[in-house]
Amino acid sequence: ENHYGAKGPLPPFDPARHVPLLGLLNPRSGALAGSDILEICRRCPYYKDRFFSITDVVKDQYPGGQMDAFRAELCRAKDEARALRTRPRLVSGGGDGTGSFALFVVFLALRAGGDREERPGTMPDTGNGFVWTDEELAESFPALAQMPLGSANDFANILGWDQKYPGRSSFGPRQAFAALCRWFEHVLYPGSGVVSLDVWGIVPPRGQEACDFRIAELAGDAGRCPNRSVNGKRHIQLKEAG
Repeated sequence: ENHYGAKGPLPPFDPARHVPLLGLLNPRSGALAGSDILEICRRCPYYKDRFFSITDVVKDQYPGGQMDAFRAELCRAKDEARALRTRPRLVSGGGDGTGSFALFVVFLALRAGGDREERPGTMPDTGNGFVWTDEELAESFPALAQMPLGSANDFANILGWDQKYPGRSSFGPRQAFAALCRWFEHVLYPGSGVVSLDVWGIVPPRGQEACDFRIAELAGDAGRCPNRSVNGKRHIQLKEAG
């Protein structure tokens, strides 16, 4: 039985007002709440074309498969968002690791080369290894909205998307579905804040094969918000890993 009752529609999408949206959800996350949410999306206009099982997308990279469908919707969302002078948003549903997994899938979908260039209607390499130009990547790479379907969900909590999945603490399907709709309304709302995240890596110095560095991990109680107020300012508690 669907956790949300699965009878009512999600908030209708208004193309003149709402930010274009896509979704990559792990159906097994949140004690199968991810699967329940995907089931609802597949019955609702707009959402049925824009929300995908992230595992199905990765597994089905054959011509005409889920990866091609996701790429096509991503490109449509880009054009719709540019007309509104904004960038599309991507709901990543799962644990903390699903956020980076979803970004990997976006890069994979936009990668040029290989047998894709032989497929009818496929966009060519723009000169940077991707089917989007550098300008398009900078202006239209989707903003990530992390749906907390994991256990700790520190990433989602820090970014303001709550620590438990929508409707987790509700008393019944009706209340749970209402909470889910409120969560989607917040993602669709143009006024919801967008912050920048760095994509980075650790590279050894030239001529060397290794580098010396230390890894920090979040401190504090497991499953609790790591933010702490110090001298009136919010800080993330960190400690040396190991």
